Amino acid sequence: MPAGKKRIAFVVLASSGHMNPIVSVAKSCVERGHVPKIFSFHWAKSKSIELEGLAAGSGFNSDHDLEIEAHRRGVFRYVVDNEVLTKHGLVEALRDWMPDVIVSDFMSWSGFRASVELSVPHVSLVAGPVAVIETFVGLTPFSTAKPCCPWTTMACIPPDPGIIGFQCGATIGVEGLGILRREQTSMFLNSLVLFNSFIGVEPAKPLPSNVTLVGPLLPPTKSFGDALASNHTDLAAFLNGAAAGSAVYVTTGSMARLTQWQVEAIHGGLKSLGCPVVWSLKAELQPFLPGWPAGKEPIKSGLYEGMWLGSWLPQVELLSSEAVGVVITHCGWGGCLESISSAKPCVSIPFFGDQPGNAKLLQAAGVAEPIAPLPPFTSDEGANTYKAGAFTAASVGKVIGQVLSDKRYAAKAKKLQGLAAAAGGVPLATDRIVYAADHGVAHLTAGTTLVRLCCCVAREEPVEAAKVEYSRVPTNMEVERL
Repeated sequence: MPAGKKRIAFVVLASSGHMNPIVSVAKSCVERGHVPKIFSFHWAKSKSIELEGLAAGSGFNSDHDLEIEAHRRGVFRYVVDNEVLTKHGLVEALRDWMPDVIVSDFMSWSGFRASVELSVPHVSLVAGPVAVIETFVGLTPFSTAKPCCPWTTMACIPPDPGIIGFQCGATIGVEGLGILRREQTSMFLNSLVLFNSFIGVEPAKPLPSNVTLVGPLLPPTKSFGDALASNHTDLAAFLNGAAAGSAVYVTTGSMARLTQWQVEAIHGGLKSLGCPVVWSLKAELQPFLPGWPAGKEPIKSGLYEGMWLGSWLPQVELLSSEAVGVVITHCGWGGCLESISSAKPCVSIPFFGDQPGNAKLLQAAGVAEPIAPLPPFTSDEGANTYKAGAFTAASVGKVIGQVLSDKRYAAKAKKLQGLAAAAGGVPLATDRIVYAADHGVAHLTAGTTLVRLCCCVAREEPVEAAKVEYSRVPTNMEVERL
């Protein structure tokens, strides 16, 4: 390798929510003359970055296969993903290539374990806010118990029974949650951690020396506006006929499945407003729309009763349109950041995992309102726990109308857009990864202390210092091998 140029290995799961931020940073590495390579499952896709597909002989050929195996064993899905990558050649593939640094998605802790095995610096890229580890790991990167401890277990658990149950499950190790906590705790405490977030969308707080908030990892939004006009001419023409900020874009993700009453309520609310609508609605759900003719084929992308309907639509390109004034979103973190980067206020309809917490952050930042009272936390991917009648056509119309008409939401979204752009983004993430390759991360994590709560996980009031146990976290070389 030429002097100063690095081999940068990216370990990531196959789903797009994990892959997209990784690919954005890997492209930046190429532009700077470094050599990135993605290590993932053999069915993963990367058009622009070299990818080494793993686990071809494992019997698993899709994310769905892994989900079935997780349900069969009754364990958390990502436990299976990481086991399969580790057992089917990840360490061997990395050893053959021998990178200068390993970067892994925060749910791909097999990459961290490989870095320990190979004595290579590790960077964890977290596609979420700091709050995501407070929920899934039970750590918060500031001490409420002792000032010298940069990472501490949550001293105040949000009063959400689902989160409390999840935290208790992680503590006692049921359903693989104990594995999740143990692996991610080791990873966060022994890596350079880059959060795909920024101060403004979440509140300011002191952070440890091994943490950097890098902001959204997205290309410039202007390029997407040009792509909408050139690659989706009919859709662009539909939006060009709408007044600025008057249209509503609806996207509820690819995992949770809307029920018929939900489709009818959202449709009725939108119809009551008479505004231009672009709705990304799965083909199998389109027959739930009122008046859908029996036997009618799903619409790939086109008009239906004055709405633009599509089984798949170019989200980032759509968000770049000046016509779009509000986004109805399930609050996946990537979609949240895309909306913020395009200065679009939101109406949230979160379902599972980090989505309800993300919705709370957007609401607290003044750029969103929920479509209904937020559902309780659940770690079940694809869960849809809204009770029938939780929102109606009338309530949907009211909340969308509120966010459309009250210009304070758009003003705050515009402010967040500026803060997001100033956070550093892909260039900063690339800088930090190269820094880890050059200097390692041990000096950032030396002496890090973990604070554990003792039998106080479900307490809502602050935990007294006397009930807290302190213990040193092992360094990379001391972490127990798989």
